[in-house]
Amino acid sequence: MLLKEFDLDIPSLDKVERFDFANQIRCISSHYERYFHKRFHTPNFWKILVECHDEESDEQNTYLGVRVVKVRFDYEKYLNSSESERKKQALASLHYGALKVAQHFDFDLELFNFCNDSVVSDEYENQWIWKKPKSNKPRTHKVQVLCQHEMKSFVAELQVLNKSGDVVSRETAFISEPNEFAFAANFGELKWLSENQAAFYSKSRNLLASISI
Repeated sequence: MLLKEFDLDIPSLDKVERFDFANQIRCISSHYERYFHKRFHTPNFWKILVECHDEESDEQNTYLGVRVVKVRFDYEKYLNSSESERKKQALASLHYGALKVAQHFDFDLELFNFCNDSVVSDEYENQWIWKKPKSNKPRTHKVQVLCQHEMKSFVAELQVLNKSGDVVSRETAFISEPNEFAFAANFGELKWLSENQAAFYSKSRNLLASISI
């Protein structure tokens, strides 16, 4: 089975707080996942779920393909921290939990450490380009979708670039809650309508935004 996903959870929180926490930390866990680019085989799980508790525990179990590991997490400290510090706390706990699983199965730690170091190198800013930029017919400009995944929102922005790579036009495509269930369906198709105008559509073919040079 291939390992593809990582996440953090605090089971002791009430439903609303738990959902809010899950939304906030997805910008970190998805960032970590993005660098986990190799086909990594495991005995029987495709996801590592790091459960945050008041006390540390060596207990690990696998449920329906999800490997659950428990770590100590100071939720009160998290609540009283700035957004930048929350990102650091989330990554530290996620990576620590992932390493506990990796060490339990004697996995090579290189890829896990690469993911952690890459997020730190990016200064915890989960920013990426959706698919590849597309050139207009005369190949004078390219259009792309820049994604910015933060703790409180996910923003997709249409950008037109000239041959030098400079952004000459930009338009917000959509803003959503910061989790894949909220925004994944918006990524349908990006295309040029003419030499001077491009459009971005959802999977259901709804026009989300258009942009002109």
